[in-house]
Amino acid sequence: MATAVAQPELRVVQPQTRFTALAQLPKIEPEHLLGLSRIELFSVISEHWLKCSAPARIHMLSSEDRFIRGEARAQNKALSVTQICADQAPGVIYEQFNQTPYLAGV
Repeated sequence: MATAVAQPELRVVQPQTRFTALAQLPKIEPEHLLGLSRIELFSVISEHWLKCSAPARIHMLSSEDRFIRGEARAQNKALSVTQICADQAPGVIYEQFNQTPYLAGV
């Protein structure tokens, strides 16, 4: 007796980009706004803003957070690096920013 084994269903996963979340937000079409009063326009736009604001704010804050962390890493790396000057006396290391010599290994 042979038993049938269910095969898993394959799904295609689209690569995520930083604009994917923004592209999936609902959009207001201009023809939906024709003939609306000012109060109705305000209502439609404010409702749309409430739907879109949370994902947009999350996207902007996470992008800003990544940028700030990258800048902080670059500054920390620059501050921790010392520069060894080959044209100076052997055994003397110059700090990168203030160029104050100190003897290495002392």
